Amino acid sequence: MLCVINLKSKMDIDVQEKFCEQVPAYGSKHTILIAPTLPIKNNKGSAEIISQNISIKKE
Repeated sequence: MLCVINLKSKMDIDVQEKFCEQVPAYGSKHTILIAPTLPIKNNKGSAEIISQNISIKKE
């Protein structure tokens, strides 16, 4: 199963960071593609970062 997760820019940056850290726990039964709005490394194991909008910054 393919799962695409598009994290909207309205989602709090801290919530996005926490979510992206939890992604490996979902396992490898599914292909998970994530489109966050903050720059994160593409090293999430069972997920792949497919797009990033780095126009926002954490204050």
